[in-house]
Amino acid sequence: MLIRKDLWKTIGGFDELFLPAYYEDTDLAFQVREGGLKVMYQPGSLVVHYEGVSHGKDESSGLKKYQADNREKFRLKWEVALRHQHEKGEHFFWAKDRSKDKPSILFIDRDIPKPDQDAGSRSTLDYVRLFLSLGYTVKFLGDNFFYDPVYTYQLQNEGVEALYGLTLKSNWSDWLETNGSFLDYVFLNRPNVAHRNIGLIRKFSKAKILYYGHDLHFLREQREQEISGLSELRDSSSKWKEMEFEVMKNSDLSLFPSSAEVKLVKSMDSSITVEQIPLYLFDQPVRQAYNIDSAKDLLFVGGFKHPPNRDAVLWFANEIWPNLKEAIPEAHFHVVGSNPPSEIQNLNLDRIIVHGYLSDEELNTLYAKSRMTVAPLRFGAGVKGKVVEALYRGVPVLTTPIGAEGLTNPEEYLLLADGSGEITETILENYSRVDHLLRLSEKGKIHCEKHFSKEVARSILEKHVI
Repeated sequence: MLIRKDLWKTIGGFDELFLPAYYEDTDLAFQVREGGLKVMYQPGSLVVHYEGVSHGKDESSGLKKYQADNREKFRLKWEVALRHQHEKGEHFFWAKDRSKDKPSILFIDRDIPKPDQDAGSRSTLDYVRLFLSLGYTVKFLGDNFFYDPVYTYQLQNEGVEALYGLTLKSNWSDWLETNGSFLDYVFLNRPNVAHRNIGLIRKFSKAKILYYGHDLHFLREQREQEISGLSELRDSSSKWKEMEFEVMKNSDLSLFPSSAEVKLVKSMDSSITVEQIPLYLFDQPVRQAYNIDSAKDLLFVGGFKHPPNRDAVLWFANEIWPNLKEAIPEAHFHVVGSNPPSEIQNLNLDRIIVHGYLSDEELNTLYAKSRMTVAPLRFGAGVKGKVVEALYRGVPVLTTPIGAEGLTNPEEYLLLADGSGEITETILENYSRVDHLLRLSEKGKIHCEKHFSKEVARSILEKHVI
């Protein structure tokens, strides 16, 4: 326990009513709160308590008998607070954080969010923060039940109860059976994760189920198959399609960032309630100056566990960059993204610089040096995080129709091209058009302010949920 010395003196320390031991620490916390201050729990702390080692476990003798005596003293002293602020002990779900009067929501995703690793994690975290800001009690389960010392701790420090561990994994259905009735909403992410959990949730809870698909997986693999010709992708796409529609039919509301995918789902099954939501929820506009005089380079940002990103960089490096590097000798092509495979790392030549993972600070430096970002995606689905982030930072974006899919009026603020020849021509044509690039920079930031905010997301969810 940590308390300021002046506050300790004001309170008068531990109440001697509880001499010689037991309940004096709990009473101190209640006194702090009665004084209008908050008692905070630090989730990074670890306390190992060996029950009964000091005074035994027999409450009828020795110092241990004061545990029962002081329990009654504590109850009488704080009778009003206990009655109005705390649930009975059997309602532990509410009692431990005094959350009876707050709606509760459980997020389930494949892993704890790692917002600096992939766009999906960042989007999930944005919605966790949205519900926190709306006064919800938020719990989060990574479907792998893994504790990450960095990312789990960060989530807990924002006020989220993180669920994890082998014990919970072995008893997940028991947890839902015990606590499911206290859940108001469940926010499921991604089709395979949702498919594994939705049956248990329906069995043990009456919570409204929100399914956030991120993108249509079957559509992404279908498009990849058309380019690669791999027959196994045809079978895989069919399985994803069956899974995705089964989950959507069993959810109360399905959510996708792409307007094109919302339209497609509605056309395929009109019984599904589906809405478009923003991919990212920006707190405020960047309004970062786009210094075109010092910006010479081209930049790609995207995690390489995602097949469309691997394909895009290899295609750009092999079929487009050879022509660009001769025409704009002052430019370098920077490739940023976690988990680059060997074929991407081997591109690190001919003014191609493969960085791999970068911190936000390092990435900011590269954005400032970039005249434009490129997202030469030949297949994929959903709204592309790399495109939205570049717009938000005010760096003009060149992308394909696939890269722009799901965005509103993309031709107003993006450079659009398809095919290696057209992409090369568009970059060369616009590289020196200073006024046009400045206009694109400003329009991109305005678009993000209008379409990617907490207010937009809240207004959409209010129609069905909050």
